[in-house]
Amino acid sequence: MLVTGVLKNTSRRIWAFILPILLIQTANKNGQALLSSLPAERGVAECASTLAAALKLARQRHFEAFVLDLRRLHLDGATAVRQLRQHDELAAIVVVGAQASLEERLRLLEAGADDYLCEPLSEKELAVRLRVLLRRTALLQHTLILGDLELDLVRRRATRQGKPIPLTARELAVLECLLRHAGQAVSRARIFEEVWKREPNAATTNIVDVYINYLRAKVDRDFEPKLIRTVYGLGYLLAAEQQRTA
Repeated sequence: MLVTGVLKNTSRRIWAFILPILLIQTANKNGQALLSSLPAERGVAECASTLAAALKLARQRHFEAFVLDLRRLHLDGATAVRQLRQHDELAAIVVVGAQASLEERLRLLEAGADDYLCEPLSEKELAVRLRVLLRRTALLQHTLILGDLELDLVRRRATRQGKPIPLTARELAVLECLLRHAGQAVSRARIFEEVWKREPNAATTNIVDVYINYLRAKVDRDFEPKLIRTVYGLGYLLAAEQQRTA
């Protein structure tokens, strides 16, 4: 699920951001209704029917928020929240459940949940609360850092060793994708999907190699250590230190 919003920086320019959300609940008609109630103007829903499936998805891609629907999931809510929080310390976690005691709500919040909504559920209220939480999350995560490389997501500026690196909007998008998956091999198909998928006349995945070369010329050529590496048969890896890939 993708939610759109805006952030303002100190120069009063406005930048759009796109935030993926993972809904964790059993598959049923009510679940589809909950998915469709969230604002998803620029993306498709991501849904997992078990906590294990949700954690597997979360290891494969980055989510800015988790919506945990406990109404039909047979698991302990606080335990589930703790596992999600251990996976991501900054992602927003919203729990949806039936009427719960004050003690139970406090237990969920202490486990790491950011908000709790109970029945009767207002899908509109859920969407609004998510937007509020995601604005705060975006402010906390407005800079991606790997070693001496920094990318300010609000000002859309990259620096290395404190020196500005002039990048085009497309180069910034590719660099952001690699930074969000830092330490992991990212396939050309994944980079292409995240950067070019919303364009009806997008080129083939070969364009990814072109932009990786552009980035290497600007991010790596005049600096040590080299951060962008080719993982043959897999794609590309952004890492500050040498590491083995199987």
